[in-house]
Amino acid sequence: MAVTPSLIVIYVLFLGEIMRQLEEKERQLTVRIAVYADADYYVEVNDDGRGIDINALKNDGKSHTGIKNVRHRMKMMCGGELIINSIPDKGTDTVIKISKSVS
Repeated sequence: MAVTPSLIVIYVLFLGEIMRQLEEKERQLTVRIAVYADADYYVEVNDDGRGIDINALKNDGKSHTGIKNVRHRMKMMCGGELIINSIPDKGTDTVIKISKSVS
């Protein structure tokens, strides 16, 4: 994997936003970070925190600019994708996916 400046920026933005969210909302939890590749590149962050109701986010009247900014920057810089799966009271799995053909 070629480590390009764009990929480094994406990883830093992504992990920074995840850590900011965890710091604001949780006191103690377990976080697992994995980086791997198959047909694409992935950075995955899993936590066992409170989780979020993704559907409620869409209708809560808040802008959620952090999530929107990370999604926009990943798409614009390297065609990346942000995937969030979460279950209230179970935790959150967050993945960035970057195509090898773009990096």
